[in-house]
Amino acid sequence: MQNLKCQKCGTHFITENISGVAVKTCVKCKLVFIDGVEVTRLREGHNAYSAGQTISRHAYETTSATHMISEKCPRCEVKLRDEEYIKNSNIHFKLCDKCLSIMFDAGELDKLKHYQISPATKIYDEFEELFPVMKKVLAG
Repeated sequence: MQNLKCQKCGTHFITENISGVAVKTCVKCKLVFIDGVEVTRLREGHNAYSAGQTISRHAYETTSATHMISEKCPRCEVKLRDEEYIKNSNIHFKLCDKCLSIMFDAGELDKLKHYQISPATKIYDEFEELFPVMKKVLAG
């Protein structure tokens, strides 16, 4: 993949390999970009995607808090869609409808890190089983 730039501040992303998944981070504004292929690996396991497979467009359910925004995908330059990560959580990420890449702003990652599923359980604690890579991203 080409050397991508952050759409917010123009800084080149640094790429970190976390558990076999390439995660791109902007060192200036702390935006996190995960390519659609890598998102599929996160959701379905590292061996779920092969070069001949297409990425399922049904991977994301549209919530009522969805709208197109002016920011563009660093990978394919189409406008991104704002999606609510967890229904009624007020935690949003940006989704590219073309390549299914996702981006989290630093503020949204911070909200996600502190979001509580129940009084005793933060979602951060649940990432060990759900998305171990995201847990490491949040820890950073």
